[in-house]
Order: sequence, then structure tokens, then C-alpha cells
Amino acid sequence: MKHLFHIPVILLVAGVLWLPVFPSQDGALHLYYAGVEQAVEADPSAYGGEFLLKPARLFYTFANRFFELLSPVEPETAEKLLAILCIAGFCYGFRYLATAAGSGENPALLLIFPFVFHTALFRGFYNYNAGLALMLCTCGFWLRHAGRLGGWRSGVFALLILLHLMTHPIPLLLAAIFAAAEVAISIWQNGLRQHRTRLLHVAAMFAAVLFVALRVSAGSAGELAARFHPMPERIIRLARLIPLLPFDSWLLWACAVLSAGAMLALAMMAWHGGVQRWRLGLLLLFGVGGLASPLIAPWGFGPLANIDERFPIAGVAFLCAAAASTAVRRPRAVAVGALILGVVAIGVNLRESRSIATTTSKLLDVPPTPAGMRGVVVAPAGPAAFPPGARFAACQWAPARYFRRSRAALINFAWLDQAQFRLQPASPGPLSYHDPQAAGALLDGGKAQSGFDFIVAVNCRNAGPGFEVAASRLGFTPAAWSTPQFTFYTR
Repeated sequence: MKHLFHIPVILLVAGVLWLPVFPSQDGALHLYYAGVEQAVEADPSAYGGEFLLKPARLFYTFANRFFELLSPVEPETAEKLLAILCIAGFCYGFRYLATAAGSGENPALLLIFPFVFHTALFRGFYNYNAGLALMLCTCGFWLRHAGRLGGWRSGVFALLILLHLMTHPIPLLLAAIFAAAEVAISIWQNGLRQHRTRLLHVAAMFAAVLFVALRVSAGSAGELAARFHPMPERIIRLARLIPLLPFDSWLLWACAVLSAGAMLALAMMAWHGGVQRWRLGLLLLFGVGGLASPLIAPWGFGPLANIDERFPIAGVAFLCAAAASTAVRRPRAVAVGALILGVVAIGVNLRESRSIATTTSKLLDVPPTPAGMRGVVVAPAGPAAFPPGARFAACQWAPARYFRRSRAALINFAWLDQAQFRLQPASPGPLSYHDPQAAGALLDGGKAQSGFDFIVAVNCRNAGPGFEVAASRLGFTPAAWSTPQFTFYTR
């Protein structure tokens, strides 16, 4: 059973490579901005001179640096490789944590696989997902080495913090809280003596979190206000596992519920077995807390969005690590059942992903515009950017693939008012810093009259009115290469 864990990982990797593109919500725009950044560094007049570069910085750069490293590779392939890195990093980071916390290899580890294709991954939050894998590795490293820090171990710990700074602050914050909780338990059991080194390392983690928070808040536009879903909606979202599962599927939901139920049952059995209760209690606290976090976490805070979808997948990893903390009574039965749940969930996710990827990849066949032209992406209000059955807006920024191939300026300039992005618009306009829905409302309301050469209208559900009237008023007509989901308006 020692090597069973690798089988679903191989299936996940092969499945992602099988897709025409990885159908994430934000991935196409990350690819676009990475290409723009490289082009503007080489030639400031690239993309019509519409973009300027801020000074280089460390934080939030992991995905861009990865795409830059793989610039000789086809961009869609590079995104799939980044998704694979996040998936494999999550799987083996979880395994490292679970084996550090428990009885070594355990068939209960296989219960994680119905959740590996999770909502935050399909949102295209690649910096966050890379940070999530690092967080699991950091927590595992802490459990193994916290009592022997110093020398090479402190060097590895510093490297982990540095890598965290390149990804996302939320996983680093979770790792810092986990380490602080472990130190608090150890002090309570053994007294304050001999904990100075641990406390200094924990302080370094919180200092790194504070550094990123101050840099982001100081340079981002807008107030740092928290935004919440209404409580009844939070309960419904959690019951439907929307923060965890990327697709509406009763089969996917059943696999997830059965897997989580088995995790909880095995964790309770381990608790009653009395093995390393302090460590098991820590894992259970973070597991249950992470799963329940959508009830109290905001969906947005300042420039960050979908925050309530960031913690549950970490909670699943901690809960599964708790389940694997002691030997199970019937390892073969647990292994077979967990493998069945995992393979079925992976198959459902890949089937749905393939359907969406086939739709969005058609943008790769659309003839590009002349380089340097300016375009805007718009969408009607509502779920138009969400393909049927998807819980993430896979179509929202898919047109960025077309802009990248055309070397055209995407004048939505989404996210570029935030400090973590190195790019900024040379001349912001009325459509700047708006997602397609907000840009569509401005276009429909006559508040955006000029400054662009073409329009791409997104409507993956044929929901709501299109933009024929607004486009016609500005002298645009539908192009012959439009698809049912993406209408191109040109002069």
C-alpha cells in the first residue's frame, strides 16, 4: 500500500495534460499580464505603450516568475504545468504534513483526493495555491523540527518564509498561526524554558505576514473593508460545498461528503485511542475550523476576493492528516474505498473541465488583430461568465488569450490598481480597473464612448441581453469569427 498514493497523483497530472487548456477563471489574465510584463521590459512601446512598469518587488511574483521561466513553452502548456505544480505540491505537501503528524504511510491519506480539484484551484489563484502547498510543507517541517531549530534547519525555515513571500500571505498566516499554536501547547505542557528559539522563528513568520500586509494595503486603491455574504447564503454555500467543489454535481458532492465523513470518523477513533492527543487536537482544531470558516470569513477584504473559499481546502488537509494520525483497523478496505471515491471525483472533475476547456480554447483559433490595438472585455450582469454547471467564472477572462496572441492592450486593466501587481496603465480611462460585468454596465449606460478598437462580449449561458445596441451606437458590428459564447465587435 506504500505506493498507492502516487496512483491518483499520476491520474491528476495526466488528466490536466489531456485538457486543451486548463479552464481556470483568472489563469488566462495571469498569462496575459506575464507576457505584457516581459514585453514591456524588453520594449516600453510594446502593446501600444499602454502599460508601465512599477519597480520590481518580491511578493506575489511566483506565478509570473514561473511563466517567465517557461516562456519558450506554449503559454497554455505553461499554465497547465503550473496547475500540475500546484496540484502535486498540494498532494505531497499534505502527505509530508500527515506523515509528520501520524503513523507514517496510512491508507487514510487517500481520502484527500476527492478535494484536490478544488474551487480555489479553478479560480486560477495560482499564487495562493502555490502558497497552500508551501503552508502544508511548512507545518510538516515545524512538527518534525520545531524542537531542534538552528543551523541548517533554521536555514530551511528561512527559505520557506522567502518562498511564502513570493506566493500569497494567507497560507503564510495559517502556517504562522499553526506554529504559534504548537508552541503555546508545548509551553503549557513543559513550561516557558527552552522555547526562545521557537518563539523567535514564529515571530519571524508573523513579521513576514505584517510586511506583506503593509505593502499591499499602502499601495492599493480603495478602503480595506470586509464584505460578507448574508448569513443564510453562507449556510447554503457551505452545505452545497461551494467553497470546495468547483462543479455542481451530486456525484461529486456525495464523494466529498463520504470522504469527509470517513476522515472525521477516523480522527475520532484516533482521539479515543489516546495517541499524541495534543498533536491530534491541533490538527482537528485547524481542520474543523477551516471547514467551518465560510460561516464567519468575509468573501472580500480590500483588494482580496473569494476569501471564504481559501480556508476550507486547508481545513480538509488538516482533517485528513488527523484521520491518518494512527493506524486503521482495516487498511485494505479503507484504501479501496478511498481510491474509489478519489478516482470517481477526479473523473467527474475532468469530464466537466474538458467540456469548458473545449469551449474556451476556441479563442485560440480566432484570427488575431494587428498588434497594439486596444480592446475591452464586457459581460452582462449575472452568471453569464459561468459555464453551465461551473461554480467559477471560466469564461470571464478567457478572451485574454486572444489579447495575448494579438499583443493587443486589454484596457479593462483589471487588478492593476493593486500594489501586488507590477504593471500599471499609462493612461487610465473610464473602463480601467473593472471586471467584464462592470465594464459592460458602463458600456451599456453610455459612459464609455471611445478609446478602444474592438469589444469582446462574454456570454457562456446566453443569459441576459447582449451588447448589440451599445456596440452599434458606437459603430461596432459583430465579426464573422464570433462564437456562441464570445462575440467580437469590430469597426
